[in-house]
Amino acid sequence: MKKRILKTNLELLGLQIFFAVLSMFFVEFFSWMQGWKWIYSLLTGWLFLGAVHSTFWQMGNKDYKNNVIVNNYIENESEKVKLSMLGGAKTGFWFFIVNVIIVLATLIFDKGSGYGDVLFLIHRVMLFPLAGFLPETANKFYWYVCILLCVVMYIPCITAYISGAHNFSLTEKYVPKIIYKNTNKKD
Repeated sequence: MKKRILKTNLELLGLQIFFAVLSMFFVEFFSWMQGWKWIYSLLTGWLFLGAVHSTFWQMGNKDYKNNVIVNNYIENESEKVKLSMLGGAKTGFWFFIVNVIIVLATLIFDKGSGYGDVLFLIHRVMLFPLAGFLPETANKFYWYVCILLCVVMYIPCITAYISGAHNFSLTEKYVPKIIYKNTNKKD
């Protein structure tokens, strides 16, 4: 269990760094959107949070399938899944804590000091997919928004795990109805 938590959190941090670098690469193509950088962050944040959602949905779905296979009977299936609903919250909690620690450490150390400059750079890189939502100046409101963005990154961990554990997917349910028209119309 601890190995899975460590592996998942390292995967999430890797995804966060990957999407930060990807966002930095493509930000030049969207430089004409001077006052509209929040739209760019909406796109990159949606992609990043979608990757987080996918990771936790698969984990919840795998736990759901393991419960069904181990129990081998349907009566106890929903009870076992209810007992493990906090799996996404427990696993994603360390991802949340790492991001909050980076934000708080950046807040504690002055930006002018050596540690402060390095921490501020790490902090800005880690939040780059959502950087369009950050205020320009690092005042009190800026730090509240940073903590709020950490919470926003944590929410898909919980919701995706629960939807995966219940084997619920919007894309599997509604996308085929949108893409493929019913050609067998009854007269």
